[in-house]
Amino acid sequence: MMTPHPANAPAGWYPDPTGTGDNRWWNGVEWTNNLGSLLSFIIYLASVIVAFFDWRHIRLTRVQKPFYWAWSILSILVCRIGRGVVMKDRVGRGFATM
Repeated sequence: MMTPHPANAPAGWYPDPTGTGDNRWWNGVEWTNNLGSLLSFIIYLASVIVAFFDWRHIRLTRVQKPFYWAWSILSILVCRIGRGVVMKDRVGRGFATM
């Protein structure tokens, strides 16, 4: 059982009261089942940064209209597939310079 959170606390991520070491979302009324760990956030952030530098490298090699890196914010899988399709069309190789 999770310990109650002060009623006046705003919604947000707080240390999990069950002691898992992760963060748990407090919706302003009760704890939810949504957990978030620092490691998963770091991996997500690193994938977005890698997508940006990959996009920048492709632009510097003068590929016209490379797949935009910001799609990685939505999903790194969407970004990788889109990049492969666009590179296949522009260069002839789906994973060129990857």
